[in-house]
Amino acid sequence: MRSFLPTMWAAKRKVKRTDRLALPHGFFTGKKEEIMKASALICLGVLLVLSVMRAAAQGSLTPSGPPAPTFKTLHQVQPRTPISSLPYTINSSGSYYLTASLSVGAGTNGITVQADNVTLDLSGFALTGSGGTAAGVIVSSAQKNLAVHNGTVANWGLGINATNAANSQFERLRLSNNAGHGLSTGSNCWILACSAQSNGGGINAGAGNLIKDSIASHNTTNGIVTSHSTIVTDCVMRGNGRTGIIADFSNIISGCEVNENGLYGIYAESRSVIKNCAVRQNVNNGISVSNGSLVSDCVSSINAFGFNIGGDSIVTRCVADFNASSGIRVYGSDSLVLDNSCMNNGTSATDGAGIVIDAAANRIQGNNLNSNDRGLVVNVLGNLILGNSARGNTTNFVISAGNRYGPIINITPAGSPSVTGNAAVSTVASTDPWANFAY
Repeated sequence: MRSFLPTMWAAKRKVKRTDRLALPHGFFTGKKEEIMKASALICLGVLLVLSVMRAAAQGSLTPSGPPAPTFKTLHQVQPRTPISSLPYTINSSGSYYLTASLSVGAGTNGITVQADNVTLDLSGFALTGSGGTAAGVIVSSAQKNLAVHNGTVANWGLGINATNAANSQFERLRLSNNAGHGLSTGSNCWILACSAQSNGGGINAGAGNLIKDSIASHNTTNGIVTSHSTIVTDCVMRGNGRTGIIADFSNIISGCEVNENGLYGIYAESRSVIKNCAVRQNVNNGISVSNGSLVSDCVSSINAFGFNIGGDSIVTRCVADFNASSGIRVYGSDSLVLDNSCMNNGTSATDGAGIVIDAAANRIQGNNLNSNDRGLVVNVLGNLILGNSARGNTTNFVISAGNRYGPIINITPAGSPSVTGNAAVSTVASTDPWANFAY
């Protein structure tokens, strides 16, 4: 064995490279074809395995049944109930809408609501009645969470009678030519961007309402009537037969324009706040408040009285001008009249005044009284009069006995020297901080 192996090894080493290359023609070519065939078979097997695995993952390809519709129903797209004729009764919660302008004969209510949680969209259409006593929309029993919006309600006995609806919303409604109120609401309601015109009465709101951005004009009686604890803001009350707005106690009225009404502009009961209002050309008082009220930053002009103020109240930073009788009248005790301007009042009365005080224990301070029939008139004893100025009135101060006042300094004569520079001697003829001036 030992002698044989070296001999073999030696024989192998003697084989030249050229001998190895000198193989029969086509030897490697045949091998390559076999290799390619084997590779193709392997690839085909892999693809087959992958196809089986994919089919197994997707499940059966055989249909389980005929195809079902995939579109949504109309109710799924718009889950609301159409109202296409009157009369109509809503007796279940949900959303309802008009499909067109609708009307009904006399004596029949248009839409009756008998459920909580109802939204009624008038869709810009009109509910039109035929007069009588019926209502365009009526809430016939105690309900809550009602919303009515976006449309016209006209020519009914009552436009929308929702005095039984609490915690509800009324928005973008046009209420006209109804024999009674255009809109009546229950407690804790929101009235936004509504217009009540040429009705028997405009808007009649329950307790705790918020009325905003609304108009009440040319109604036979009153523009807006509110119960207690209500806010009226940024509204217009114009040309109503009686009063622009009548407010029960504890109301806030702000940013309102109230003019050309047949009785009062604003009439508010006790503990009310009236601010930033313009009141003009009302037949009787421009603004009238009862006890415990605050009136500030208002303008009242061309009325009978500009302001008529009860006891325990404050009227401050207001302007009263061109009122027929007096600019500000105080008829209650313990009130403060502070920093007001009263001009050109008493234009149609021989006893008019910038300010007239008809009760005791009031403080009248820091007011400017110009060009009135009389400046300040105090008819009752026990008042305190400080730091007022009066000019160009027929009589500047008329104060009855028994009142307390700072000195009244007459500086009406002309002749004070001109001033050029940084200093000058006082010409007011008093250093008393409580002095009143006629100038």
